[in-house]
Amino acid sequence: MTGMQDTIRKSKQAQRRHWALTLENEWFLGYLLLFPIFVILVGLISYPFINTIIFSFQNKLLGVRESEWVGLDNYRYLLRNPIFVKTVVNSFVYTILGV
Repeated sequence: MTGMQDTIRKSKQAQRRHWALTLENEWFLGYLLLFPIFVILVGLISYPFINTIIFSFQNKLLGVRESEWVGLDNYRYLLRNPIFVKTVVNSFVYTILGV
């Protein structure tokens, strides 16, 4: 009987080892399956973000291919505009009072 018990014990150990190896390798498969969606999400987020930053330094008109590089002039214009400054202040006050 001990020979049969040894065989069963070894068989159970082999099954445990098999499942342990399978579970260890599943993390790789999981990341492999998630990789395409990560690439898509990064593309959908980073491309518009980078374009927005680049466009903010240009005098860009919709529908017109050419644009003039103006540097920080757009930001200077905004910071000198009293309506914009008042809007930003009101937004901060509303946010602070709302929380």
